[in-house]
Amino acid sequence: MYEINVEVKPLKIDVFSCFHPSALDITPTDTKALFRKCQALESLGQHQEAFAEARKLSQLEPNNTAVQGMLRRIGELLNEKV
Repeated sequence: MYEINVEVKPLKIDVFSCFHPSALDITPTDTKALFRKCQALESLGQHQEAFAEARKLSQLEPNNTAVQGMLRRIGELLNEKV
């Protein structure tokens, strides 16, 4: 018998691989897909677009604290640029 030593490391999946644009083509109000899109846009430095998408998401889920935090954070970044 052979013994195989394999070290298992957790895979790091970045936010870009979790969002696929066609997901919103199929279901434009998919809140999880919208949230991932906002995260991806924010990470890419596209703060105007991220803020606009986060506002749409906020209308769909007004009580979502993660979305409110995202709006606040991106809004602060936009204010710093002005």
